[in-house]
Amino acid sequence: MDLSQHDPDSEWKWLYRVAGAAALLSVALIFVAGWVFMHSSPPGFQPTSANAREWFTFFQSHRLAALFDLDLVMVADNVLAIPVFLALYVVLRRISIAWTTLGVALALVGTAGYFAINPAFSMLSLSGQYAAATTEAERAAALEAGQTTLAIYQGTGFDLYVLLVSAAGVIIGAVMTRSVFGKLAGICGILANVLNPGMFLPSVGLYIGFVALLPLIVWYGRVGWVFLRLGRPIPAKDDSIALTRDLVSPSLTSQVGLS
Repeated sequence: MDLSQHDPDSEWKWLYRVAGAAALLSVALIFVAGWVFMHSSPPGFQPTSANAREWFTFFQSHRLAALFDLDLVMVADNVLAIPVFLALYVVLRRISIAWTTLGVALALVGTAGYFAINPAFSMLSLSGQYAAATTEAERAAALEAGQTTLAIYQGTGFDLYVLLVSAAGVIIGAVMTRSVFGKLAGICGILANVLNPGMFLPSVGLYIGFVALLPLIVWYGRVGWVFLRLGRPIPAKDDSIALTRDLVSPSLTSQVGLS
């Protein structure tokens, strides 16, 4: 087939552009989350009546800050991750369709699960109910619901989310080392996701989480740059051949006669 007349990835270019922008925006969100963490003193996350009441009071006076402190940035980041993982599947399936399918499936399942457990908007709604309550029974019911919401966020759902997404990141990172994204991006993806579950360790978990952000930033940056490059129009025959060579592994390139 004449590659100068038909680019096999032309129908995916819009997805590459969206994924590239999403990946780079995720880098910005990491810095936003860091700024919020350093400049805010939110109530505790333990599911107690006192903490639930403090969150309700915090929402009444600092609604946006409270949403950010309840990991609104993570909600946005998981939304942005959807086109990134889908685009990764399109590119990496040429390297290993089995491992790529497993990695992307784990990532998307974990991402969907996180949407169900994040407490930001649930606590916002409950704070409104608490403020509007006219009886002690209504206030007690709102507080109990707030405790339950915080307990869910501290429970199995969040742990499973971290484990699924981390496993997905290791798998996808391993496949990426043999792709157009390069070994550095793949290694950074593996390293970030190996460190990620370390956040569960007592005392040092917070520091491990911050260390994991460094390779994650490199990973997002490289992925975003490559996707934006792949999303550009390829008018010339030589560029089409170069793009096809980039998207497959060196061994596959030699088999199809493009090297």
